[in-house]
Amino acid sequence: MMSCGLPDTPLIDSQQAFERFLDSLEGIDLLAIDVEADSLFHFRPKICLVQLATPENIALIDPLRVPDISPLKAVVEDPNILKIFHGADYDIRSLSRDFGFNVHPIFDTELASRFLGIRHTGLDAVLASRFGIEVDKRFQKKDWSKRPLSDDMIHYAAQDVRFLIPLYRVLQAELQEKGRIDWVKEECERLSDVRYKAEDESPRFLRVKGAGKLKPRSLSVLEELLKLRDREAQRLDRPPFKVFDNQTLLSIATALPQTLEELQALHALSPKQFARFGEAVVAIVREQVQKPEKELLHFPKNGSSINDPNCNVRLALLKKMRALTAEELDMDPGQLCNNALLGRIASQSSLSLQTLAQMEEMKGWQLAVLGSRILDTLSQAPGVRIER
Repeated sequence: MMSCGLPDTPLIDSQQAFERFLDSLEGIDLLAIDVEADSLFHFRPKICLVQLATPENIALIDPLRVPDISPLKAVVEDPNILKIFHGADYDIRSLSRDFGFNVHPIFDTELASRFLGIRHTGLDAVLASRFGIEVDKRFQKKDWSKRPLSDDMIHYAAQDVRFLIPLYRVLQAELQEKGRIDWVKEECERLSDVRYKAEDESPRFLRVKGAGKLKPRSLSVLEELLKLRDREAQRLDRPPFKVFDNQTLLSIATALPQTLEELQALHALSPKQFARFGEAVVAIVREQVQKPEKELLHFPKNGSSINDPNCNVRLALLKKMRALTAEELDMDPGQLCNNALLGRIASQSSLSLQTLAQMEEMKGWQLAVLGSRILDTLSQAPGVRIER
């Protein structure tokens, strides 16, 4: 089992201690980062702890106690310091949302694990497979906004960054050996560009898996139920899923109960939810049932020629090619190329390496690995012209 020689973890909860720690970062070229937030407990989530590790030191910064952590911006945006994450997307968006940090450059060890064909890519699983380390995950879903933090929580938070730099070095070497380091660098370059975006005015149902299968009237009911959920979640300062989960709302929107008796017979709501929201839910359903067809919501089409039988044939061929290539490379097929990109390729009437390269979703490494295979696969497919 690997041990880590980093010193005991200081919890930095004052401006003076924070600035002293920043001074200690001068001259570093690697910085591991993780954050703990309270998204499971509040309507508007916030970062409650920022964990940082260098090859020599480790520290936990408490942004709920340190008045101003904006000086950290220069560090996380320094192009000469590589920031190491495990599952970077959420952390980068959260740091952008709460502090205006645009973290760059990065290396994501979770992403690297997927490109190495590792099936279980959670940090605990990867550390166990590479170092024989067991990580205690008991505190993963704790409310990190509560103070004081227990010693066990502080230890847990430190573990999430303690081994990231050694893990980065091991995975980087494995990627070099497989010739895939440039693939991961390109993916990380794109990933570092993600930013938090406030929820726009687009329909809420677009963020609910399964909504695309609903008919317009049910979709309209679902949208109003989601608005009801958000209002109540904001009033209670709770995450929306703790008011109603998505499956509950999908069940109601599908069944369209117009009376309390019909709603109760559906068994979608708990007794407490039924007592609190039954009348409001039934009122929403009745209102949408009475709406003219032209006023109902419709799920947006994805623009692909999904009803074109030739497109469907081409898509099936591409999926088969992807599966064979993924098996050859020992990678997950979805990591090799997602269905959205395959669908766009299948919808084209003319294809060449140049047209593939011009697709925004197509990455350079994908074009190198899959470009010729795509053209070969579709060379005898109906309804598409291949240009060499």
